[in-house]
Amino acid sequence: MSYQATLAYLLTNEDLTDFPRNGYIYTHLQGAKARGKELGYVIEPLWFRDVDYNVDRMSRMIRSRGIPGVIIPHIQYLKEDDLTDFDWSSFAVATSGFTITKPGLARSGFYWSHGVRLALKRIEEYGYRHVGLVMSEYHEPLSDYSLSSEFYHREKNTRPGELYQSYIVPESTKDVIQSIQEWLIEHHPQVVIGFHDTWLAISRLNWRIPDDIAFVSPHWSSPWPQIAGINQCWEAIGANAVELVVTQLNANERGIPTVPRHLLNEGYWVDGESFPRLS
Repeated sequence: MSYQATLAYLLTNEDLTDFPRNGYIYTHLQGAKARGKELGYVIEPLWFRDVDYNVDRMSRMIRSRGIPGVIIPHIQYLKEDDLTDFDWSSFAVATSGFTITKPGLARSGFYWSHGVRLALKRIEEYGYRHVGLVMSEYHEPLSDYSLSSEFYHREKNTRPGELYQSYIVPESTKDVIQSIQEWLIEHHPQVVIGFHDTWLAISRLNWRIPDDIAFVSPHWSSPWPQIAGINQCWEAIGANAVELVVTQLNANERGIPTVPRHLLNEGYWVDGESFPRLS
């Protein structure tokens, strides 16, 4: 398709090299670029670091270049309140995931509830009966609280012979790794669903994965193919962010929407050495 316009892709991290190749933001950007190309849009990364993290200055720079649409995939080194001075009214905007909840913007993301149910179904099919969920409180809003709530439902509705236990590490915890280790030693599930801090806690206990405990990631990534889990398809999330911005542009919509649109995609299960079948 012929060139339509350039869309700004705003990055709050220091550099794309902060993320491993095929990491979430890198993969998101590739998906956005591919879909943008199909629709006639160039996706241009712009860094807040280049304007000293001044969001008003960033708005003015984008506006002066005649860029009509903006994608903000994730905020790091910034807080939601830091975005107050951004000129939302001049652009069609979409975000991804749940790091930005204020203001209410068009959002692409992963259908967390479906993903958690898929992981729990696979855990049951593979013969595990004692299942743990361990995560920092920090991760709760990143899944829109769906990860813990779906697990909690299963935890409270177990069948004979099953034991599901969750541990959400409070943000005030001084030593997160030690806190996780203490919980694991006390409960020692057959398999644990967790993030990097849980993997690190297991490693520092000198427990062998999967011999001593199996591990499932809700955030599978190709740089670590040995870890089983859910591929959230960040290429699709990036592509969907472009779709949301282009839809607004085609409808001549700018600014904070009255009713924000959410475009969620499902993920799929990926096997790995960290999670073998028991039966």
